[in-house]
Amino acid sequence: MNELTPESRVTAAPDALAPAPRRGARAEAPLAGLALPGAPLSGATRYPWGSSTLLLRDDRTSVRRLEVAPGASVPPTMQGRHGLQWLVVEGRAIMTIGGRAFECATDESRHIPAGMVRSLHNPARTGLVVLEIGAGDGIEGLRPAGLAVAGDDSTHNDLRRATAAAHAAPRARAIRVVHVYKTFLPDSVGGLENAIAQMADSTRRLGIEPRVVSVSTAAEQPAVAHYRSTVHYRYAQTLSLASNAMSLALLRDFGRHLAWADVVHYHFPWPFADLLHLAWRVRRPSIVTYHSDIVRQRKLLAMYRPLMDRFLARVDRIVATSPNYLQTSEVLQRYRAKTTVIPIGLEPSSYPASAPETLARWRRSVGEGFFLFIGVIRYYKGLHILLDALAGTPLPTVIVGSGPIEEELRRHAQRAGLRHVTFLGTVPEEDKAALLELCTAVVFPSHLRSEAFGVTLLEGAMFGKPLISSEIGTGTSYINVDGETGIVVPPGDPVALRAAMLRLSGDAALRERMGEAARRRFDALFSADRMALGYAQTYGELVSSAAARSP
Repeated sequence: MNELTPESRVTAAPDALAPAPRRGARAEAPLAGLALPGAPLSGATRYPWGSSTLLLRDDRTSVRRLEVAPGASVPPTMQGRHGLQWLVVEGRAIMTIGGRAFECATDESRHIPAGMVRSLHNPARTGLVVLEIGAGDGIEGLRPAGLAVAGDDSTHNDLRRATAAAHAAPRARAIRVVHVYKTFLPDSVGGLENAIAQMADSTRRLGIEPRVVSVSTAAEQPAVAHYRSTVHYRYAQTLSLASNAMSLALLRDFGRHLAWADVVHYHFPWPFADLLHLAWRVRRPSIVTYHSDIVRQRKLLAMYRPLMDRFLARVDRIVATSPNYLQTSEVLQRYRAKTTVIPIGLEPSSYPASAPETLARWRRSVGEGFFLFIGVIRYYKGLHILLDALAGTPLPTVIVGSGPIEEELRRHAQRAGLRHVTFLGTVPEEDKAALLELCTAVVFPSHLRSEAFGVTLLEGAMFGKPLISSEIGTGTSYINVDGETGIVVPPGDPVALRAAMLRLSGDAALRERMGEAARRRFDALFSADRMALGYAQTYGELVSSAAARSP
């Protein structure tokens, strides 16, 4: 078996072995079947690249026979929660696993760990036959005794070969990923914290085992907690300088998280994470999701830049959250060779359904047809611009969230006599979902590049709402396409913002058209599954490359 150098990175696609469901039918999992345990299944499913026949399936075990036409390729697919084995029965195969390509001849096999993107190519002019062997958490379910079933000699031979290959395969475990950021839910409720939670949840479904390490000022909270199913390690904050939370306890204990992890996933910017990486001389594969440039602290940036440059130079991979930010960030341009784009995605099912009584309560409180802002109330969110835009209009607007300048903005609204503006503070998830259902549009007036993406815009698109945002050269305009999913206005321009809000308020057909387009764009580009596929593939490539470098 020879390792090849892949010409390009694998781009993951939906499961290539899953036939398209009939119109109106519920899609089934690729291995779903109704055969009795241990019984061989007959009948091949045809694909453009060849055919797939499920030979054997029980509660723990499956064996497929893949017949790949000359020159054809089985498209890239993400391996799920358990590993499997590919065994060449006839012909010659090029197997690409986690970004590395291997040439395998007859009777050679290759193990595919959980969370790896895999594809299969037949480079020859003759047919290729490969057995795909899955055995759940282990291989004890695939035993020779289980092969004494009805079937022709060819099936028996395939199953015996599958048994031998599965018992020779190494046991795979999940790739362990530690996410490192200064805050996490529920200590701090913001778009970035929500994005980390969505990454952890969605990659877990692909066999990744995540944990989150953060600093916390919530002394009454436990040191180890769970958010949904993600383990969260909280370390007491020692001090904070210019929003840079630091913890001596985390600096001391970081090594034990490195010992556990296969991949260290940092979320930038957090200068203390740079210090952790360099102080511990991290040798584990490392990745940085670059959420934002440092915009406001220019004087401190001059002092921090040498540390930042050393950190970004030493990590293995950098991920930008939108092509817009990659194109407009001077910092990312310096590291473009190792930077990829994986947009943040959301899982709709992680948002609670609004109970009728909850919707009724909010209808009584704030009505319907209002404009909605959700977010941490910080200087770059542009809420002072929104309040100026609302002056002299009757447009009802609801502001959800808390933050450092909340009281200042409340006083601003009171001085301006904006009785149609309601500040709600932070609300529970079910209430947030209800407000997203009831609003007429989502308004997001962030005017500085510190707003690198805009998860609130994603939430609005997911709920099928038209969007209003500012053109700041970041991911906000990747989510919201002007004239298609909503309206994009110049930053810091209350007159343009007011005109956009009045236009949407007065045109129901336009709201409906843009809301539907926003949902379509969300489904196409911003699902949590799509994000998880990109990160799981990247984790697999980093682990595979590290293993190849090991002596």
